[in-house]
Amino acid sequence: ANLDAKDNINKLKQLLVAEQTKRGKAEESKKKERLRFKEKEKSFQKTVMVERNKAKSLLIAISKFKV
Repeated sequence: ANLDAKDNINKLKQLLVAEQTKRGKAEESKKKERLRFKEKEKSFQKTVMVERNKAKSLLIAISKFKV
């Protein structure tokens, strides 16, 4: 009976380690996904700024032609 108890404890320990590893990997994955999202967001913001500047330049050029 004592061996069974030890065996059960070892199995539970293995399950716990496996669960912690799985959670750790999930957390790591979430962090990476957040970073990827932030990078995409930065890239999008840069694109918006560039396009906005192009539009301003075009408006200025058009307004000069209207004279």
